Amino acid sequence: DFRPSNILLRLMGFDELTEGELIKQFGEPNKEPLLTVSGKSPGPSGPEYLVESLSLDQLDARFISDKISIIDFGESYDMHSLPQDLGITASFRSPELLFDNTIGVGCDLWALACTVFEVRTRSPLFENFMDDDDEVIMQMVPLLGKLPEPWWSSWKARGRWYEEDGTPLVNPETGKPYVLMDTLEELLSSPSVNDPEGKKTEAGGFVVPTEESKILENLLMGILKYNPNERLSVKAVLEHSWFKR
Repeated sequence: DFRPSNILLRLMGFDELTEGELIKQFGEPNKEPLLTVSGKSPGPSGPEYLVESLSLDQLDARFISDKISIIDFGESYDMHSLPQDLGITASFRSPELLFDNTIGVGCDLWALACTVFEVRTRSPLFENFMDDDDEVIMQMVPLLGKLPEPWWSSWKARGRWYEEDGTPLVNPETGKPYVLMDTLEELLSSPSVNDPEGKKTEAGGFVVPTEESKILENLLMGILKYNPNERLSVKAVLEHSWFKR
């Protein structure tokens, strides 16, 4: 289940601190009593209180390592013994997984592209608040074009946003399409080449410098293909110039 929330920063330097030094650095821990449905004490098997997690915003840079940890391998599998399904969030599911439940390396590459985009721009490639497959598919069309058959005809919700030829439906009240028609270039870059990195784009992400955005767009569009056989190979991805910057 490869996605940004499963990529963690490694911390260091805590073992050398005393309890007093920890509190001085981060403040007193915020404790909340543990309440049970029954109203009774959680008993010997439960804690008396919960402690709010530490915000990384409070961390001094010396506590943050330059290494990461990838966690949550619950959806990993043997390539010679494929599972029947993958419990991956809709925003990171490839089209062949959404429509045909086809599992393979292509699914992982698609999830990688979505993850790279989100890590670099700090905004998801496919917005999805309710883990709704249709909402994700709707956002694929502006980026990649009309779905190939038989996917297009089998997508029952297509009429909510598109004409049969793939043209977006227009809201008569606003005169604008119901869906955002941003290209990947527009999602990565700002309308002005002079806008500094760290400034938000109109699409809600963060500006990627123009030179880098072109290289990153090339990588992502090489992976984000409807047909998994047309996507960049793992070797080609690893050798891509964006990873060598």
